[in-house]
Amino acid sequence: MRKEEEKPVDTAAHLTLRGTAHQVVGQVHATGGRAYARGRIHEEGGMGETGLGDSALKIERKNRRDRTSQLLSALKFNSRTSASVSEWANLLVKNTAAASVSQLAQKGNGWHFSAANAEADQILEFQIEEMAQDFRQQTPDLWSLVCSLLTKGEEDIPMNESVETEEEEEKEDEEDDDEAEYWVDKISDDLLLAIEEPRLEGSSVTQSSAQEVDPIKRLSLTSHQRLRRALIVIKAVTIISICMQSQVQHCNAFQSTMGIFLHSCNAPEKLIKVLSHMGTSISLPSIHHAIRSLSRESHHNVRSLGQTLLAAFAYDNLDIKFNTLISTKDDPGAGLIHLTTGSLFQLDHGVTIEDLRCSKLLWDRSPYNPKATDPRFFDPVATFSHLSCLHPEDPHMSGLTRRGQFNSWCFAQTILKHGPPSLQHLLSSLPDPDPVEMIPITKLHQVPIPAMDINPSTVSGNIKVLETFLSQCGLGDSLAAKVAKMDIVDMSEMVSIVHGDLGCFEKVLSGLKRRSVEFTELERLQFVVFVMGLFHTKMAAADAIWRIVMPIKGGPSRHIEESIFLKLVRQLRPNQWGKIQSSAKFRDQHELINEVGTVLRLDAWRVELQKRGFSTHEEWAKSEPGLSEVREIADTLASQYVEGEGVRVWKLRAEAPSIRDEEHENVLLVHQYLLLYEELSYAFNAGDIGRVETLLPPWISLFRSTGKHKYCTRLLFFMHQLHFVYPEGLRRAIRYNILVNPTGKPHQFRAADWVIELLNLYIKVSHGTTLIVLS
Repeated sequence: MRKEEEKPVDTAAHLTLRGTAHQVVGQVHATGGRAYARGRIHEEGGMGETGLGDSALKIERKNRRDRTSQLLSALKFNSRTSASVSEWANLLVKNTAAASVSQLAQKGNGWHFSAANAEADQILEFQIEEMAQDFRQQTPDLWSLVCSLLTKGEEDIPMNESVETEEEEEKEDEEDDDEAEYWVDKISDDLLLAIEEPRLEGSSVTQSSAQEVDPIKRLSLTSHQRLRRALIVIKAVTIISICMQSQVQHCNAFQSTMGIFLHSCNAPEKLIKVLSHMGTSISLPSIHHAIRSLSRESHHNVRSLGQTLLAAFAYDNLDIKFNTLISTKDDPGAGLIHLTTGSLFQLDHGVTIEDLRCSKLLWDRSPYNPKATDPRFFDPVATFSHLSCLHPEDPHMSGLTRRGQFNSWCFAQTILKHGPPSLQHLLSSLPDPDPVEMIPITKLHQVPIPAMDINPSTVSGNIKVLETFLSQCGLGDSLAAKVAKMDIVDMSEMVSIVHGDLGCFEKVLSGLKRRSVEFTELERLQFVVFVMGLFHTKMAAADAIWRIVMPIKGGPSRHIEESIFLKLVRQLRPNQWGKIQSSAKFRDQHELINEVGTVLRLDAWRVELQKRGFSTHEEWAKSEPGLSEVREIADTLASQYVEGEGVRVWKLRAEAPSIRDEEHENVLLVHQYLLLYEELSYAFNAGDIGRVETLLPPWISLFRSTGKHKYCTRLLFFMHQLHFVYPEGLRRAIRYNILVNPTGKPHQFRAADWVIELLNLYIKVSHGTTLIVLS
């Protein structure tokens, strides 16, 4: 190949360039000498940090950088020096980047992971945000380089960047938008901060720059901008992590976490191998070593927590059907697996061993004990009367009852949250309803129990679940403690709180009756103190409302088609009306109860404001009402627009037919039912166990009137056990641990059986790609 002919050099231009270069070099040297001298004065205390010397030093440094940039640019664009300068710069960047990766890969930075000794805390504490911040702080040049490569060479993403045009956004599917919105809510500001922080002097980013970021700009980002920024940070962390593992094989915290995640998602082995070769996951054998290590740790944690005797056990069924090609005559249900999942909850709020040392006392009060000296037989009438008298209330200045005060708060919250935007600033000033008896906020500590291949749909299955629970926790009686090879804790004098749904409750009661003739405490299941799950009670409450407001398919016509609830449901879900009418799930029921209730309460506001001379919500909002005026109107709504306070439907129905307003009467009742459900949900989330107990009498009545007799009877029986059979210490332990707080934050309480349903959800949906879920 013929060599490219060398272009002639412009002598005048070349001499000018040389002169400029020599001049810049001289100025740089001169400026550097003065800056060094001033730096020495500054270090020796000659001038303060905020004095004139420091300001002049910054100016000189900036000038030096500018002149250095001019020199390098001149050398770069000179035909004689361009190749050598590019080669030098390329070598410099490669060496600097390689040194930065080596620095990050050092063991002291905490990114080494041993799969054979993996611990759950390492997985739980792993955060992309932490890695991004560590990379940016230790090696700012490397972080800036990778982010620039991911953002078209830009040093940072502009705040006003438009990620997508309006036409492109309109073309997106609604499902994709919903998914994007979901993940945007999960993006933390720390993740965005890793790429948003401005660059300061030189090429590094200092920690102090975090304080200079304008939070208003970050909040003004659109959802798509936030999502793209977060994805850039994740990609940058991934690229640098691959480089770190390539240099040091044991520097694989990112890859180990990804490998364990892939295993939990039932990812195909071929996919894991591909990702392992790409450097984003550890190998299959390493994943298996990590899973075995985590399993050993889980087994140890179950025994450690269980043997403290200060733990509650919650369980639920999990039915899964594996795909089979051909069903046989002998086994047409081949592939159907009945499992039991459970978890151990640490008992908090001051529960002691002595509170649970009451097995003999409960057996002496059991109606199944033929030798009982103090049997406590179930009396539903006395139990209901006792519930109605719990937590007496003092008169309120508004004249409303405790339930009326909550309804007023709900009306006020609705108008401030869903009404005119100009009123939303008052929402943060609206106080929560007065608590009745709150559970202290304590973050839940739980240890999931390995799934059991047991069908809990039978009495014997539930008995076997309870016995397996004792075996996994290392619990037994004195005889088992003597003959066992492993350490067994004697719990013959203790009781254990067991959470479950209504079906498990009934089968456990049958099991207690069946085993009552046995000799020892454990054989009689004397340790079992069953607690009904409140999440399933909430599901039953939603279904009870559904039976009231929705027409029964094939049932007698009651002109229910004209009810206001159905009209609103048709408007809110016009495309899902058939599904909702025939087979609405709990999620549909829950959301529609909230949505219809919100619409009805906003309409009640409209009617009341019209009586006061305002035609619309917006016209009233222009008068700039204060919070006191909002609450005053809300008190009126709770008194006049909801059955049970200032108005009684039975009195309205006694009026002459010519003056009756049946639609108004129905709206009063619908308000009452929907607000009862809102109060039940609020009490669960807030951890107000006292308010929950005050809500049980009306809900028991609703269960009875809607044909849910099992929930009515079993709720009464459970409350009879709680208030008439169990001693004070055990009663308090149950009441303060029937709701748990997985996050440790206010208004984040959940029922114990909800936690098990969440674990089942992870198995069924999130991590089960080859399963057909039946329940």
